[in-house]
Amino acid sequence: MYITVTDKGMAPHEYSKTCKCRGCQAVSKAKRRAALIAVPLAILVAGIVGIIAGPVLGGFTGVVASLLGYGVYSSLSPKSEVLHPDTNDPVGTIGKAQSHNDVVPQFLAVSPVKFVAMSLCTFGLYEIYWSYKNWQIIKDRDGSEIMPFWRAAFYPLWHYSLLTELNKSLVSRALSSGVYRGLLAASVLILNGMWRLPDPYWLVSFLTFLGFLPALLAMRRPEPTGVIQEQTRSFHPANLIAYLFGGPLFAFVALSSIGFFPSTAVVTGDAVWDRDIKYLREEEILGPEEKIVYFYSEGMWSIAEGGQFISADFVTSYYQDPDTGEISLDYVAFSDISDIDVTWAETFFDLTVVTITTSDDHQFLLWLSSEGGGDRKFVNAMTENWNRSRGPN
Repeated sequence: MYITVTDKGMAPHEYSKTCKCRGCQAVSKAKRRAALIAVPLAILVAGIVGIIAGPVLGGFTGVVASLLGYGVYSSLSPKSEVLHPDTNDPVGTIGKAQSHNDVVPQFLAVSPVKFVAMSLCTFGLYEIYWSYKNWQIIKDRDGSEIMPFWRAAFYPLWHYSLLTELNKSLVSRALSSGVYRGLLAASVLILNGMWRLPDPYWLVSFLTFLGFLPALLAMRRPEPTGVIQEQTRSFHPANLIAYLFGGPLFAFVALSSIGFFPSTAVVTGDAVWDRDIKYLREEEILGPEEKIVYFYSEGMWSIAEGGQFISADFVTSYYQDPDTGEISLDYVAFSDISDIDVTWAETFFDLTVVTITTSDDHQFLLWLSSEGGGDRKFVNAMTENWNRSRGPN
């Protein structure tokens, strides 16, 4: 985006937040006004969630809302690609302002906040995209035979090499320490492997962006050559799609993992929130002294919609009629079960169905998610309790 200015002795040039001309200052003020809108909205969202679910969850939501809000604001900001001539030099001394075509882009640089927001909203896919674009630039610049796609696909293994290439192109040598680059690369590799942790600890795997931030900050520093790295801060439809769809989806997944919404997987009894335990006791679904061993709810927004659990002595299934709100309850002591039949889920999207037959020939069903093998843990614990209740054969 070129700014047409009337300042004496200046040619039209591209926007820069460090420029003191009237045009650039007007754009900077407009951006600050946009930020003043984004921040209160983030605080409002955090406050609402804080009132509903407590200060810890409210703070977490506030951080996410701030990143998403500022990410949208950053993506709509003007492009800033070339550091224009010194405003103290009269036109004719330096000549016309540099254009984008006069600059060979070295690396793809984005706003750190936008990078974090896109990384979260795309569940880490943006980090692969960013790595691919930079490896492609390196290949075109050097005329090498590297394969950017595969280096991006396995970016945790190639992150150290990418940081090294970046450091070579920076006059400031901000990433000159090999130990520092190694720590950044190791953090990306280790955090990527943490997705296998149980709820909610696996959420730390989304912090892989931390290994990219020092590089992004270094790329934003103006270079003594008068050229800064190519920056993509303009609006792209893909950014808007990520923010509008990926953002809420990430928030839902994160909140489900910490227990705000029903988990999509079978969980242990100590992972069930106290408010949910209180609800089950108030509705007389769970006994006063009964403790849950494994629990799964098929509810979308609340465990009140339906669920099943086992305790030391009972198997329980309940369901709330969406029209009347009435709760249907089936439960049986392990000692009164005559048969347990299991139809295992065949795909990730299927549910394992367990048919419980009681000693008086009554049957009821349990539905269990196969995510993380939780259905097998549930069934194994239930079978062990059942066998124990029957005593030695």
